[in-house]
Amino acid sequence: EGDFLYDYLGCDEAFDSLSYEFVGAGGLCGYPDLEVDTTKIPSSWDGMMYIDVFSGGEAIYTFRSSNGESEYEGRPCALRRINDDCKFVFFGFPLYFTDATQTLVSKVLEDLGGIGVEMDTAHISSQLHRCVPNPFIGKTGISFSVGCESDVSLLVYDVTGRRVETVLQERLKKGRYELSYDGRGLPQGVYFLRLNIGGERFTEKMVRLGR
Repeated sequence: EGDFLYDYLGCDEAFDSLSYEFVGAGGLCGYPDLEVDTTKIPSSWDGMMYIDVFSGGEAIYTFRSSNGESEYEGRPCALRRINDDCKFVFFGFPLYFTDATQTLVSKVLEDLGGIGVEMDTAHISSQLHRCVPNPFIGKTGISFSVGCESDVSLLVYDVTGRRVETVLQERLKKGRYELSYDGRGLPQGVYFLRLNIGGERFTEKMVRLGR
């Protein structure tokens, strides 16, 4: 009998991060960045948690700490192995502590061969999904769906109605899209994200807490 982590995922070592310093995971290999959803962490944990971190294997996520100074900063915290003999994805952290899990699960299914592009986009309608996190300090994730090939623009307005930034302006095919927005250059405050898809408009409020 073999050990799953070592024999199948190619992991050399596995450690527990014993201090409550994990606040997110940096995505690799096409996986989205993840932030810890602090509303789902017990109050006694002070908004942070600890996880397993690994060495070896093919990393798909790396450890992000609360202050960037952890001994585990940048270490793999999720692994995968995809070949003709086996397909595995292994996470060292619980997904219910994170946002953007829908995108993550779609990527896992893609790696494992469980979903096709045609099936995934068959019933998509145009819409702007909520920004995560929101409010945000460093950056926030923006996701939206395009129901059919259209001219698409993604614009940011301040509370006076003045357009302050054009995030995206191009023709896109039907599908779901994800991007990261840092609001660089904008002061803290309330902003409105407007998505124009053909003749349809969608709006989401964003709150930037720092610069």
